Amino acid sequence: MSGLIYRMADRSVFIATREGALVVRKVSDEKGRDLIPTLKVGHRFFTPMKVLEEAMLYSAEYNAAGLVEEQGGTLHATEEEK
Repeated sequence: MSGLIYRMADRSVFIATREGALVVRKVSDEKGRDLIPTLKVGHRFFTPMKVLEEAMLYSAEYNAAGLVEEQGGTLHATEEEK
């Protein structure tokens, strides 16, 4: 999956893809840092097929308190649930 930034306005990033367009209002890295100030028109987004396939195979499990994470074959509550 790939996309090209073609417009930025009001904390919104407009991204053209082969299937259409996306309007994105939040872009962050793995640590949660806001990346929108670093983006510019003409920048490209690209996700390798392997990463997309892994994401499609992931099955999240939720309980009344929220997301339940799997660790070593057993399910554990996330920090927010403890």
